[in-house]
Amino acid sequence: MSSKERIPDGLGIQRGIKPVLLSVAAGTVACSAALLLFSLLMSSRNIPQGLVDPMATFAASAGALVGGYVCARLMRERGLLWGLICGVALCFVLLLSSLGISDSGFGIAALFKVVFILLSSMLGGVLGVNTRRRRKSSKR
Repeated sequence: MSSKERIPDGLGIQRGIKPVLLSVAAGTVACSAALLLFSLLMSSRNIPQGLVDPMATFAASAGALVGGYVCARLMRERGLLWGLICGVALCFVLLLSSLGISDSGFGIAALFKVVFILLSSMLGGVLGVNTRRRRKSSKR
């Protein structure tokens, strides 16, 4: 088999590795920025301890939304699928980071967080595919 003859890639996995990695990086940066803003808010205001988990879930969901959006904008097709793939990758990154920080196991709160992350990343993927590209205006 020559280098020009390749096996067709049905889902475009080889073509999607770079956009997924870039979108996971963008989602991680967005999640970190949201966590930073929430930590500043908590240090300046009297926020109850019970709101820490919902704020962390919201920050992770916001990062997943951004990641799914970026991935779908780069791929320009199958936003739901690519958003889901990006969401799974982000869940894996968050799982690895939480294993290093926390001793708590995988409970119902973590399950809800995973569901919110996956739904947010798929929503970001749908929004990314359906957002129109800017047209360059022709100068006369």
